[in-house]
Amino acid sequence: MSVATFSVRGGAAPREVALDDPEVVVAGFTGRDRAGVEAHIAELVRLGVPRPETVPAFFTVPSSLLRVAPVTVSVTAPETSGEAEPVLIRLPSGELLVGVGSDHTDREIERRSLRDSKLACPKVVGHEVWPLAEVAERWDELLLVGETGPNAAGYQRAALAELRRPEEILELVRAAGADPGHALVVFLGTVALVDGFRFDRAFRARLVDPHAGRELVCTYDIAEEDDHAHRS
Repeated sequence: MSVATFSVRGGAAPREVALDDPEVVVAGFTGRDRAGVEAHIAELVRLGVPRPETVPAFFTVPSSLLRVAPVTVSVTAPETSGEAEPVLIRLPSGELLVGVGSDHTDREIERRSLRDSKLACPKVVGHEVWPLAEVAERWDELLLVGETGPNAAGYQRAALAELRRPEEILELVRAAGADPGHALVVFLGTVALVDGFRFDRAFRARLVDPHAGRELVCTYDIAEEDDHAHRS
């Protein structure tokens, strides 16, 4: 059984929560601007990526793929990269938490199958999370930042106003058949890249709350399995 443990920062006092074998869903194409989403899909199709069956698209992945940062993830191909995403966590009690993570993706497999690409790499979430209630009113103002490589080069940066709200995504996931009484982790979608894919050995995602002067961080390293075995 897969267990993921998070530290809740906020509320009366910091506390730890553990999710036993949570359902993990990766949402894609969740931008609010539908014309922009369609333009992005068309761009991917030109690159050979198949069109999603639905928009937004939802991919359920095994909980064994979930990792809590900081961590090193193993991949089997050189062309893999992270995607900074806000992450919604629903506890069995119904309480909602928000974190930041990365839908690490194999780009070669993505050109053949979106679903298979979601199954090819781990999905990483930072250890610290916030109660959603603390940021819900200013959700659109939160900044999502992706940084890649050893020097944390700028890779993604946008306000969450560009993505659908978490409550809307959660309702769509429920309608798709998610168990309402089970722990749930939903990767809520990503934002545009600054300048195309980069296939580096380190990735960092940050969710910044400018109003409160705080941020959540998800940092991890990437190792190809052959390289990892050689170093061992």
